[in-house]
Amino acid sequence: MCCLRTPDGTLVELCTPMGADRRMTHALLLLAYVAMSVIAYVAYARDKSAARVGGRRTPEKTLHLMALLGGWPGALLAQRRLRHKSSKPSFLAAFWLTVAINLAALAWLLANGPAPSL
Repeated sequence: MCCLRTPDGTLVELCTPMGADRRMTHALLLLAYVAMSVIAYVAYARDKSAARVGGRRTPEKTLHLMALLGGWPGALLAQRRLRHKSSKPSFLAAFWLTVAINLAALAWLLANGPAPSL
C-alpha cells in the first residue's frame, strides 16, 4: 500500500496520480537546482580566472541571476572554495537577497504545487 500517516493522523496516498505529479515536480526541481548550481559554479570559476588575467569578466547581475534561478548552492560553494566574490559587502548583500527570494519561491511552489495543466 502506498500510504503515509502524518503526525496529525491524516492518511496521505502516495501512489495516486497527484502523488506521482508531486514526486515528478520534486525530482525536476532537484535536477534544476543541480544543473543551475553547476552552471553557477563554472561561471564563478571562469570569472575568477578572468579576474586573474585581466580578461572579460562575468557581470555581477549575471551571477545574481544564476543564484536567483536556483544556482545559489553552486555559487555559495564557489565563493567558499574559490574565494571569489566572498568579501565584497554589496555583492554579498545582493547574493543573500537572491537566496532569500529563491527560497521563498521554492517554499511557495512546494506548498501550492505546480500550476494545473490546461
